[in-house]
Amino acid sequence: MLVVMAATTWAAWEDATALTVSMTSPANDTRVWLAGSDHAVTCTPSDTDKCRKQDGTTDASVADDLTIWWAGPGTWKDNKLLGASVTYICTDTAGANALTVFADDNKSADAPADASGNSSLFEEAKVSDSHTVSVIVPALNTVTYGAGSSTISDVPVPQYDRAASRNGAATFVRNTSPSCVAYSTFWHGTSLTDASSVSVYGVTSGDDMSLWAVTTGSFGTTWPSSNLTHSGGPLNDHVKKITYSTAWKYKVATGSDTWIDTTTQSGCVAYLTFATPVQVETKDVFEYSCRYCDGRNTTKTDVCWDVLNGMANEYTYAGGNCAALASNFGRLVGVQGVASSQEQWYAGGGAVGSIKQMRTKEIPTINAGTPNPKARYAWTFHRWVTAEGANWDPSSQTQLMGNWGAYEDVLFKSGGTDDYDRVGQQSIANPPGQGGWPQSTLTHSNPDAWDFTTPR
Repeated sequence: MLVVMAATTWAAWEDATALTVSMTSPANDTRVWLAGSDHAVTCTPSDTDKCRKQDGTTDASVADDLTIWWAGPGTWKDNKLLGASVTYICTDTAGANALTVFADDNKSADAPADASGNSSLFEEAKVSDSHTVSVIVPALNTVTYGAGSSTISDVPVPQYDRAASRNGAATFVRNTSPSCVAYSTFWHGTSLTDASSVSVYGVTSGDDMSLWAVTTGSFGTTWPSSNLTHSGGPLNDHVKKITYSTAWKYKVATGSDTWIDTTTQSGCVAYLTFATPVQVETKDVFEYSCRYCDGRNTTKTDVCWDVLNGMANEYTYAGGNCAALASNFGRLVGVQGVASSQEQWYAGGGAVGSIKQMRTKEIPTINAGTPNPKARYAWTFHRWVTAEGANWDPSSQTQLMGNWGAYEDVLFKSGGTDDYDRVGQQSIANPPGQGGWPQSTLTHSNPDAWDFTTPR
């Protein structure tokens, strides 16, 4: 820069105030920013030169031209790193980001190539100022499955919980993507000093589940974050227990615009059911039911057959556990969306003598895959299930269309003199459906479910 003043004899330019630069944002080393986020960084430079008359009096003082540029491990918005105010984009990985601003009153050899040239009045060495920013990547905090999922009574909510080290099972109806919902939150042990707008989604493994779709939100200055809502769900069109993982990612669109990995939710379990469960059940019920009905995508009657045959391969009729078997059957088909009723007859004393037991005709019963031989059983009561217009008896692996009265005839009527044989008393007739019988002889009811029992 050249200043000309007529009719005056001037000495050389000299320094008035030293060349300085001070980073004003960040102004210290306490900032915590999100990986991939963008932030304005600013500085205040200063350099004043002066020229004296030969007689020693000061006559001119001007601000010198300066070249200002920035350096750091991240990148710069629009590749612009020249000037007193620029936008810095943090690294996509966690760690310390050391930022430095430089100022020179002459274009330095190490200044950016696109810096304009300038000539100093009084040349001084370049100066700089530095501050360090902590860059963090948050972790997945919770995942809660909402619309489209059903409650599993012994799986706590949220199903995934970082603090509890828990990744609990979920259940969805088959082939319901994208109508299902998952809610995610995120956490870090250190708070951000500046909030960032983010996009978040979950990438699922395998072919059974769609990804949990991209949604937008914010990582603010307190943790955990607010709920982020993602649509998604099962792509599989049949009953199945699936195991998969979900890699949760975020990006800052105004920053690096790069997907950054947070937490991979490994070992996710989901039970894909035939239809919406008709009651709340335990994880064991979903486990056994989805194993028995694996691959089913046809009808609810076929679901009942799957459960009937599956139970026959693993359960055993032990002479007094028909109630437990009937309860199990109703619960196992119930989680597949099949409504059912437990049926029971029981013997009672009264109008036609003191009936304590009734003897069946010869029937087979289940025994863990190898049926017991046909035998006649003396029963005080018996339980089975009606569903989809049919009787289902898991004790004997039997299905019969019709009402509960028709099935009583199957158990107790063989066409001989032993029809409806009262133990120790005379044979008596019983029309289908108990029509005309005194209630005190054989009584029908619909009992409540028992606790679920696993095969033994």
